[in-house]
This record gives sequence, C-alpha cells and structure tokens, in this order.
Amino acid sequence: MHPTPVTNLDILGSSKILRCLKKKKLTFVSKETFLASHMDRYTPAFDTCIRVHEIAICLTAVAILAVSDNEHESLFQRKYGLDDNTVDFIGHALALHKDDSYLDQPAMDFVKRVKLYAESLARFQGGSPYIYPLYGLGELPQAFARLSAVYGGTYMLNKPECKVEFDEDGKAFGVTSEGETAKCKKVVCDPSYLPNKVKKVGKVARAICIMSHPIQSTHDAHSVQVILPQKQVGRKSDMYLFCCSYSHNVAPKGKFIAFVTTEAETDNPEVELKPGIELLGPVDEIFFDTYDRYEPTNQHAVDNCFISTSYDATTHFESTVQDVIAMYSQITGKTLDLTVDLSAASAAAE
Repeated sequence: MHPTPVTNLDILGSSKILRCLKKKKLTFVSKETFLASHMDRYTPAFDTCIRVHEIAICLTAVAILAVSDNEHESLFQRKYGLDDNTVDFIGHALALHKDDSYLDQPAMDFVKRVKLYAESLARFQGGSPYIYPLYGLGELPQAFARLSAVYGGTYMLNKPECKVEFDEDGKAFGVTSEGETAKCKKVVCDPSYLPNKVKKVGKVARAICIMSHPIQSTHDAHSVQVILPQKQVGRKSDMYLFCCSYSHNVAPKGKFIAFVTTEAETDNPEVELKPGIELLGPVDEIFFDTYDRYEPTNQHAVDNCFISTSYDATTHFESTVQDVIAMYSQITGKTLDLTVDLSAASAAAE
C-alpha cells in the first residue's frame, strides 16, 4: 500500500517511480510547451494537470494527445505502452472510476475527471484532494438546515411514517406524517420513500471497524482513503477503505473508525471484504452489513417526484455529488453554478 504521489518531492523521493520513468523513457513536458502545441483542443483540460506536475496526471496528459473526442482510453496502452498497474492507478485512484468499463468509453470524460482531481488537490494545502467535516457527515445536513432557514425554509425532523400523497392524475402534492400533510409542488426523496418507483440495481457489502490505532503503512495518518482496483483483488468492481478518527471528533480519544465497502458479488460479505480488512491490522470490534442499491424508474415530469439513487460502495461520494447535480438540473431546469457568491446575491435581493 503506497500513497498517491501528488508533488514533485513525492515523485523524486520514490525510487519506484524514478525507475519507471527511466524504464519507459518518459519525460515531463512544460506547461508552456504543452499549451503552445495544443492550445486549440486541450488547453482547458490540461492547464491544471501540467501545473501541479502530478506524475500520473502528466502520463495521462501525454497519452491523451493521440486520443480524439470519440476514441477510447484503451489507446493509452497501445500507443504509449502503459502497463495494467499504471492504467489501474490513473483510472481508479485519480479518475475515480468504479470499474474498467471506462476503458471502452470516449476519453474526454476521463480527462475531466483527472482534471477535477488536480483542481481538488490544489484547492487546499493539506496535500489531499479530499476534505471531511469535523463531527462527521451529519454536519452536512445540519448546515443545509441552517442555510435553508436563512432563506425561509422549514424543517420537520424525526417525522415517522412519511407518506407521499398523489392526486387523481398521479402527481405528488404533499407528504403526510402523524395526520398532518405538508403540501408541495415537487417531492424530493430517496428510494425508501417510494419503493414502487425504483428498481434494484445491486447490493453493497460493508464492514464498520473500530480500532485503537491508525492503519498500518499510512505514516500514522488520522484520515485515509484507500482504493483497491478490481484487478488487484480479483474482483469485478473496486474495494474502498476509509478511516477517520478522534481528531475529526467522530470517536473517543485514541479511537479510529474504518469502513471497508465494495459492490457485493456474493452473499458472504465477510469473505468479500477480507482483502480490505486485512490492511487495517488489529480491530477492536467489527460489524458487517449489506444493503440493496436502487435507481428511480419514474418519470418526474409525470408524477412530480425526484428520487435519488442509493449510495454506492464508494467512500469519496463523487457519484453522490454527480447524482445531486443531475437532480438539481431536473428540478430547476437550470445548470448548477457553483461560482455564484450567495452572500452577494442575498444582499442584492434585499
């Protein structure tokens, strides 16, 4: 298990990477040379990639030159001789693809994913493209509730047995709980609220582990994400390992919490998750769980219901973010613009 190299120092300090560069006779291209040669097609996609000098991103940038918008990533291997391990690393650890189906897809989505990794890496000074909220993920809906209240929204928490109400035309008009109905024009929910409007598409196997130490071979890091590409563990999909700790205020002093997840391929999660669990070292207590994944089958234009997909096995939530962005466009008819200054917009409205 090795960290993703993200700086020049990481690259120069790794004998394995330097041997790879020498063996493949690979060289880095300067940002100026790259942009001068390819300004017409790929400047937006590679500006950040070249700037951060990430080794795998640069490998991708060089390889992509031979790939047109409609050609496939598998050309990387044929033209530049990238071995399977390098392709696994770029495709799964950087582009965050969940399986190898991306190798037969148009290349530009792949490039955008790698660019997102590079931009995220440059966003903060912690040397990681990922952030995690103090006190856990529950802080995210709490923050949304507070922001919603500022803009006039109303929250009803812990309401049992919520039922979506439909009129005679099959359009949702409200949600009923404890005899009270909150009326609305649109209903946004997860699959559990409308089981007759979703279909099962898979199952996730998950292990939740409580430990008294950091994960081995991570330089005693208090937060870690490990991606095990499918080929490395002999599976059809990747395995994910995420660990956080008391430093994030999610566990008592000295305790670490790790999650190992994957798309279930059998009915035995203990065996399926073993490669990830073995990386943890001694575990104080472990809990196994499986849950079904669902996707909506309804037509939201017909019933006014906007249903999210279930959480998949990924621990970086990239697929969840993509689902949320897509739902925003479906609900509002607009493209989400994250560059808008909400404070300035609110002041202008007042």
